[in-house]
Amino acid sequence: MSALGHKRTLQFRLLPLCLHQMNYDHAQLGSLSQRLATAVFAVLPDLRQSASVERGAEADGLSVVIRAISPTNDEARSVVVWVDENATPSIGFGPDHAHESPDDAGIAAILNTLLGVLTDQVVIIEDVGGDHSGFGKWLDLRIADALEANLTDKYSPGRAILKSWSGQADRQVDLLAAS
Repeated sequence: MSALGHKRTLQFRLLPLCLHQMNYDHAQLGSLSQRLATAVFAVLPDLRQSASVERGAEADGLSVVIRAISPTNDEARSVVVWVDENATPSIGFGPDHAHESPDDAGIAAILNTLLGVLTDQVVIIEDVGGDHSGFGKWLDLRIADALEANLTDKYSPGRAILKSWSGQADRQVDLLAAS
């Protein structure tokens, strides 16, 4: 049984480094990046191969960047964990991103979201039809009634597409299916 709670094996593809990124070297990381990387790799050691470093806002070293490419090959579904320009742990997935506090609770929140994305429990929901057709954001399916609440929101057209990191949980949903 893996840390993800099942026997499914995740495989991560390597990306070429961007011009401002360098090969991963834990010893060169700032203290926040070291704590973030240690927490992520303790649960998801295979992600180490997808890590790099870059010059960031950490005064005591370089900042970590961890990118997991979606098996769908849709770049918009990749998930990225990094320490941002304000020295806060951050995560991006699809059309959205979040920043957390630099304490242990913030790092745990990043890890919780990352695990949710990689297990297709945190997905991208895109409106279908209505004034904001194509608008996307995160939806955490671990929260009871989250899908129904989203579909019944006053700005929702009542129909949406769910896009998961792996592609295996992709589906179209509407009010009838949610109830």
